[in-house]
Amino acid sequence: MSFSKEWLSLRRDFDNRARNKCIEKCVAQYFTHPIHIMDIGTGTGNNVVYYQEKFEDSSWTLVDSDADLLDVCRKNLRQNIREMQHGSILDLDNFQGVDLITANAIFDLFSPEQFVSFAQKIHAYGVSLLATLNYKSMYFTPQAPQDKVYIEMYNQHMTRKQNFGCAMGERCTQKITDVLLDKLCYNVHMGKSDWIIDSSSPKMVKHILQFMFNALSEMTSDTTTLQNWVEDKQKMFQQKSVQLCISHSDIFAHP
Repeated sequence: MSFSKEWLSLRRDFDNRARNKCIEKCVAQYFTHPIHIMDIGTGTGNNVVYYQEKFEDSSWTLVDSDADLLDVCRKNLRQNIREMQHGSILDLDNFQGVDLITANAIFDLFSPEQFVSFAQKIHAYGVSLLATLNYKSMYFTPQAPQDKVYIEMYNQHMTRKQNFGCAMGERCTQKITDVLLDKLCYNVHMGKSDWIIDSSSPKMVKHILQFMFNALSEMTSDTTTLQNWVEDKQKMFQQKSVQLCISHSDIFAHP
């Protein structure tokens, strides 16, 4: 899985505003000394840049399947980077010396089976997990008649059958909790980390609506009605008469 540099740059400020401060406090109270952190799905390093200020003097291993994004990451980061690994998250199997794994907006794209396998591996090493910005749902305010239909269709697209199985999508938070808390007996802390998108962020509005149109076009043959819905939403954002909440969760789990 890989994302464009433009998208990662665009979402950075939204992620940082949304991050749950209570969850961050839980992590800080649990780790009171410098630790070694592995960031998976690092991309251009947004997650690492943010948390380096929270975990001063800690060292990092960064993992991503996109070598070009890791090259960008090298330019964005400060000191204390111990290693950069180019490869799939799913192939990781050695977590010796790792205290905490950080993962931002990653696991909703995993299948349940992929997450179970990953969780079992880190559990074997006693590693804690900070999983942030896990997708849960979205809604427009005010809500138009077609909104619910298209949002449900979008969620179905996210969890459609793919070559690796079906992504967890909106079920991600519940599945993570079930696996870590009930099956692996981790202590789990969870809080919301919602994006609020309105007319003050026209680039994000344009990107989200285009992204939804592209996904929904694969789910319906009535693209004319879909296009009309998207255009109506664009006009409403321009008129400052609607906002979009994309709901996420932040999860901290430790043995």
